[in-house]
Amino acid sequence: MIDLHTHTTASDGTYSPQQLIDYAIAKKLKALAITDHDTIDGLLEAQAYMSEKGISKDTLELINGIELSTTMDRYDFDIHIVGLFINIKHQSFIHGLKRIYDDRERRNEKMIASLQAHDYDITSAKLKAHAKDSVITRSHFASYLVQKGYFKKTKDVFHTLIGNGKKFYVPREDVSSQFAIELIKKSGGIPVLAHPTLYPLDSNGLYSLVDQLKSYGLEAIETYYSLYSSQETRAMLHIAKRFSLLRSGGSDFHGANKPGNDLGTGFGHLCVPDELLIAMHHHL
Repeated sequence: MIDLHTHTTASDGTYSPQQLIDYAIAKKLKALAITDHDTIDGLLEAQAYMSEKGISKDTLELINGIELSTTMDRYDFDIHIVGLFINIKHQSFIHGLKRIYDDRERRNEKMIASLQAHDYDITSAKLKAHAKDSVITRSHFASYLVQKGYFKKTKDVFHTLIGNGKKFYVPREDVSSQFAIELIKKSGGIPVLAHPTLYPLDSNGLYSLVDQLKSYGLEAIETYYSLYSSQETRAMLHIAKRFSLLRSGGSDFHGANKPGNDLGTGFGHLCVPDELLIAMHHHL
């Protein structure tokens, strides 16, 4: 069993990198990709922990990963690109990650200013304290507003204020899908389209999106994901075959921030085949 899409406390997960490594070993995963949003801080902590504890690749293969929120001109929602097997020491990646981080900071400041203008009690300092200095995502905005009593559930915040296309949604400025895909490839990694069924597109729209991303250099698509029905899995496998894309998959594990979604097994029916990893290694 493998899981190629997970998050830690370095972004919007609730498991520390060390806890996630221990949990992956306890669940007998063969491979784990840490794919925090716009940061490799959790990955670096996990690498250091495995080295300190003498955890070998035979016990658990830890894959360098990241998840980037990107934009395309035709769409009013974020498109998530996961990068796997990235050379995190590559100069292109180091410089690109700085640009991505700065763009996220600008986006967050704009969202904070808009919320303040509508009498929400929120500041950058308060949000950073709430996020415990991890990379701030929209999930942190949502949980903060719930904590302050404005909403009962985080999903209500997304549906009302900050979800794709909502009143306080702010698109990324400097992180296009093409930029993200090219950055991942320059850094020796494999760019993956994350959870394609979550985008508000019909079948034709999704085919068009994948076709455009393929022209940018997309190399893989998540054909296995915690929220897919069996029919959706078959549909994603068909798209992978049609566009000659590698198959990928994962739980999108966030710990307590996504209740019921477990590492490796998702909501109980997820099983990402080991053979996907073999194909990726052959591709590199």
